[in-house]
Amino acid sequence: YRPGRIQVGFLGWPCTIGSSELLDFAFVDPKSTMVESVALKRHYEEKLLIVPPSLFVGDHRRKLPRPQGGANRFANRSALNIPNKAFVFANHNQLFKLNEALLDTWGNILRRARTLNVKCIEQNPSPSTGVLLWLLRHPSAAEVSVREELIARGVPKHHVLFSDFAPQDEYVGRVEVADVFLDNVQYNAGATGVETFWAGVPMVSMPGDTFVRRMGKSLAAAVNGSEGIVYSLKEYEDLAVAFATKCGQPGTGAHHGLKHIRKNLKAGHSHEGKSLFNTTQWADKFVRALRMAVDTTTVPSSSSTTATTKHCVVV
Repeated sequence: YRPGRIQVGFLGWPCTIGSSELLDFAFVDPKSTMVESVALKRHYEEKLLIVPPSLFVGDHRRKLPRPQGGANRFANRSALNIPNKAFVFANHNQLFKLNEALLDTWGNILRRARTLNVKCIEQNPSPSTGVLLWLLRHPSAAEVSVREELIARGVPKHHVLFSDFAPQDEYVGRVEVADVFLDNVQYNAGATGVETFWAGVPMVSMPGDTFVRRMGKSLAAAVNGSEGIVYSLKEYEDLAVAFATKCGQPGTGAHHGLKHIRKNLKAGHSHEGKSLFNTTQWADKFVRALRMAVDTTTVPSSSSTTATTKHCVVV
């Protein structure tokens, strides 16, 4: 029915609607959408409003302010039954997002990190309680199957931890005790990724060729977190292992760089910080994009359908 003279698609359905007669424009950003593709017309029927660095935004500064002094009641991990000296990989997405290739990669990561850390401890003895994979029990019926799949890949049962849902403020506090977030490949973390970065936890993410497989790259661009973006499952595995290895991989120093990455992510909590949490800056771009959509569109008097406009508008 086209109730609006100009109609714009946003995050509720972040991909093309499939018809320029229904929507004139789509909000995208240069990371989540392959705007550089020569076949762009085949991916989006709508014209594009490109809003860098990311079309995602988090108002966590308002609804989840940091506790006074920055204290975290889960800092010693005891409330979560996580050993203080363990290296914790986390993934708190729904379990349907897993696939066999990712489980293979996670199995390789945990086996390699465990083996390398044993060698590191032999060279330089220090307390250690291994490497853990921390998942969300959602849906709870999938827990048994996921455990069995990981055990089949050489991951001991006690190296996999499942947690239940929690209120958002408690959940973000829990996430903060993880060391690294391992993103899904088929469906990247969207809202979960925003909360992960707000908690100051680095992410390893591998972009693909669709919007839902490029959300991690978009979020990383908004917090200058490109250190965790990789382009193959082998790179994904190697980077995660390097992060988790106490003595560091030769020539990388990745494990020791985690503290620096976390510090940079936490800097995004200030008002002048990273774009992902700067709602004022983001809203200004959003409004400017809408105005540009109007300014660049010509609508003939005899029709409500967009007649002419540029295919892409960069805000």
